[in-house]
Amino acid sequence: MIKLVAFDLDGTIADTIPMCIEAFKQAVSPYASKILSEDDIVKTFGLNEEGMIKEVVSEDWEKALIDFYVKYKEMHTVYIQPFAGIRAVSYTHLRAHETGRNL
Repeated sequence: MIKLVAFDLDGTIADTIPMCIEAFKQAVSPYASKILSEDDIVKTFGLNEEGMIKEVVSEDWEKALIDFYVKYKEMHTVYIQPFAGIRAVSYTHLRAHETGRNL
């Protein structure tokens, strides 16, 4: 019995890197000492969101983190498309697979 199906969306199923960079730039730049470039942001990759923001913001990083999550969520629902060749998977498809039915 399938109890959980998890998908890693960012950069795996969908090309989200440009959107993530733009969300970070828009949300975090007001808290940084300069307008962040794509290169500034990419240099922080490998850290979690809190670590990324702390790398470029000295004060009010908590507010910058909240603003980033708001902007990220807003942009995620509008701009994300799956990579070419990725089929859309719906709950109905997953339930059909679990029961052995074909759609």
